[in-house]
Amino acid sequence: MSFEEYLRSDNDISLEVDNWQTRVLTSEIDPSQTPSLSLAKKRLREMAMVGLTEELDVTLKLVSRVFGWPEVSGLGRLNSTIQPSEYSDLTDSAREFAARKNSLDVELYNYGKELFGELVRVHVLE
Repeated sequence: MSFEEYLRSDNDISLEVDNWQTRVLTSEIDPSQTPSLSLAKKRLREMAMVGLTEELDVTLKLVSRVFGWPEVSGLGRLNSTIQPSEYSDLTDSAREFAARKNSLDVELYNYGKELFGELVRVHVLE
């Protein structure tokens, strides 16, 4: 099964590519219903902290500051992509379909980036 076929499949597994993070934060897993983005944002804001994998070093510094733990340094990355992603092999229609299926997650991610920035300004850059 290709990735595009997986995206377009109509089974329980494909729910993972249908605004999964928004669904998890809201506990709205029913595939026949659209999860509430506003509830997901509210719950994300209520978290003690928000981190970003692409900002791992800053996230670790933020964790230590928020929770009063010793700072961790020199962790390194064990699962980094060295070669360009095969994302470029996806068809435009697959990319567009994935973006539509995950539009709430994209908006939630952008909101999470804003929260991350606020936390960094308060806890890391003080």
